[in-house]
Order: sequence, then structure tokens, then C-alpha cells
Amino acid sequence: GVLRDALDVGRDERTEETIRNYINNLRRAIGSDHLPDAKKAGRYKIVGVSTDEARFRALVTKAATDPGLAMEHLATALSLVRGEPFANRPAGRYAWAYERPVATSLVNHVRTSAIKLGDLALEASNTALATWAAEQALRACPKEFELLELKLRAGALAGRGSLNRAWVEITKSFQGPDDKVPPELAAFYEAEVRKPRPHQTVD
Repeated sequence: GVLRDALDVGRDERTEETIRNYINNLRRAIGSDHLPDAKKAGRYKIVGVSTDEARFRALVTKAATDPGLAMEHLATALSLVRGEPFANRPAGRYAWAYERPVATSLVNHVRTSAIKLGDLALEASNTALATWAAEQALRACPKEFELLELKLRAGALAGRGSLNRAWVEITKSFQGPDDKVPPELAAFYEAEVRKPRPHQTVD
């Protein structure tokens, strides 16, 4: 069934005994109150236990339904991001997270939420928050073009020094011989550098 397919073990190991052992180990870890005995064979439900993913999605939903506190909700959601989903998984394990695809869906939510927060922050001239949003999301989806562009946009609004620092940090993340900064980002940076600043005059 669904539970058997979701277990991160080889198909030959997905026996009824193996499933019961996994359930028993999980019950000992989180407590029987959170994983009661199944009332019907094969019907298990974890109750009273949340995850960062669930909290993240709930906060994003709150942001969409409460525009006045959207930035606060999105910032709280992004504060839960610590890195790429399942990045520390043992080799060959949790492949189901990418096959489903759980990880891809979560990364997309992180990216779109960061861009939304960044846009709201820039509208409020809060360049520090926009930069933070981009950097938080880049932990989950490194080198994502839209996030790098958001970081540059925030730097450009903050001033030449911030723009240059953002550009240096971005270029450092592209180190391999075949790992190059997207030309669109380079063009954006060059265009911002050429823009006259308030104290400058056009020749």
C-alpha cells in the first residue's frame, strides 16, 4: 500500500514485519500519543506533530490571506530554511522525496516566497530585508537566477557599495571552469553600474 511504498527501504525489505518495526520505532521516538495504534490494519496517522515544511506552508498561506502582515509571515517562513531539502540524507536514501516530488515542490515554494517578500521589501525601501530574503532562499536553491537577481536589485537600491558587494558574493559562488555567472545577471549589474547616481552628472 501507500505506507509500504513510502518506506525508504529496498523492495525486498518491505515486509509486514519490517513495517511494524518501523512503526514501533517511530512510536517510541515521538510517543504513543502522537502515533496511536491503528484501528484498522495498515491505517496509521501521526497526530500532534508538525514539521518545518508544514509550518512554512501555513505561514505562506497566512501571508496570502493577511496582506497587512504578509512581510512578517513570509519572513518567519523563510527563517525556517536551513539548506536544501534532504541535503544531509545518507547516500541512496530518501529518493522518494525527489521522485514524488516533495523536495522540488518545497524548493519552488521557498523561491516564490522569497521573491514575494523581496518585492514587498523593495517597495518599502527595505533593502536589508530583501537581501536577507534572497540569501535565505539561496540556501535551499543555490544559484537560482531570480534570487540572485533579487539580491542585485536590493544592492542596487541600497547604493553602489552594496551593489558591488552583492556582485562579488554572487561571482564567488560560481567557481568551476564551466560554472559561469548567467550573462543576464552580468548585464543587469553592468547596466546598474553605468546608471548615474544622484551626485553624478551625465557626460
